[in-house]
Formats: sequence, C-alpha cells, structure tokens
Amino acid sequence: MECKERIKVSWFSGISIEMCLAEDDAPHFHAEAEYEKRSAVFSLEGTLLDGSLPSWGLEDVPEWVSRHTGELREAWGKCRRGEPPASIPSLDDDDEWVGDGERLPKLIEVEARDGFRIWVRFDDEISGEVDLSHLEGFGIFKAWDDRRFFESVYLSESGVPAWGEGEDVIDIDALKLHMDLTGKTAEEMFPEFFETSGNA
Repeated sequence: MECKERIKVSWFSGISIEMCLAEDDAPHFHAEAEYEKRSAVFSLEGTLLDGSLPSWGLEDVPEWVSRHTGELREAWGKCRRGEPPASIPSLDDDDEWVGDGERLPKLIEVEARDGFRIWVRFDDEISGEVDLSHLEGFGIFKAWDDRRFFESVYLSESGVPAWGEGEDVIDIDALKLHMDLTGKTAEEMFPEFFETSGNA
C-alpha cells in the first residue's frame, strides 16, 4: 500500500509509525524500522498485512496499538479527511509498571553541569546531580573528551540521557541514576515485584 504523502504519528523502539494523508485504502498504517531499513503495513487492529520488521518490532507495534486504539482510529479519520493527525504517545511515553502499585520513575529533565556531572529530574520529584566522571575516557565515553559533546546531553525518546545521534548515540540507564540519587537498590524500590519473583 503506497501513498503520496505520509505523516509520522509516533516513534518508538527505532520504529516510525506513519499514516497516509488523503488516501482511500482500507484503514492501515506503516511501520518503518529506520535503522534496519525494513518496513511493514498493519491494520488498525495491529494485524500485520504486508512487509516485515525486526522481531522486537513485531512485538512492540501490536502492543502499542492495544494501548492507543482510540487515538489511532481518530488519527486515521483525520488523515482520510486530508487533515494532519495529532501525535500519538509512544510506548516510551506510557507509564511502565513493575508490579502492583510499583511504577518505574520517569526521567523528565536532564542538563550538563561542571565536570562530568549531569543534573536530572524525575517525575516522582527526585532530582539532583550525578557524577559520571568514572565513565569518562573509557570506551565509547571517550567522546566526552570534547566538552561541547558532553554538554549536548538530551533526553532521548526512550527516556534516558543521551549524546549523539543514530547508530553513534551514547546513552545511560535512567533507573541507575535514580538509584544513585536515592541510595536505594532495585529490591528496595520495588519490593512487591522482587517478592513475587522470588516466590515464582
């Protein structure tokens, strides 16, 4: 199913979700694995109609559809009328629940500070500076020798501090930063999850 103009409505896991503008085909959307150069067409119910994606895409796209069915249908309706649709939240924007009542804290802000420190703020009101100097000079982190590069830190679409773009992107685990700020272990943060896992 080809179309004259596509509008991107979401992006997650390296996959761009796009819809055709002002077309009369059956309801569908396109999923493009940007780094793998693979694409697929899905129904609005999340059924694969054509093409292929990496294995994680074939899992993530139907999961995304199940969470945003109403928004997806509304976006399709606008596209059929020739109107640009609103963006639909990605999987990364959805709250991640670890167990009953236990949600992963979401990083919402990051800034470079003096030395090799970054200031971060999470949506549970935890914030502060984290010293990353122990990473500087090792492996991919040698790129931080360029101070301007270190200061270019941004909050990625997957919700982690990141530097660079494409295949050369450098990122670090946001949950580890949260634990560094609070002094808590994963077991202390999510006791119900680990208790359940231990009894499984």
